[in-house]
Amino acid sequence: MHHNMVMVMLSPYEERAGELLKQKKKELASLKKEILTENGFFGKRRLEKKIKETTEDVQYLKNDIYRYKRGLAWNRQTPLKKITKR
Repeated sequence: MHHNMVMVMLSPYEERAGELLKQKKKELASLKKEILTENGFFGKRRLEKKIKETTEDVQYLKNDIYRYKRGLAWNRQTPLKKITKR
């Protein structure tokens, strides 16, 4: 069996983090839609705060997954070039 035919299995961490990332991105999209129709001052402020926090969560997860994959790449001998931030 050739080396490049090995399927890269996602670790439980990558799967959980990936799911969470998908969830957070969805949440962010719906918050951004919600803020467009929000007319109240405090409602807008609350949503802006939530959008900011969710954006930070998404960034954090992306970076964390990226770092994790870089760490694994060394173990799996995966060329680092193939690993990109999503």
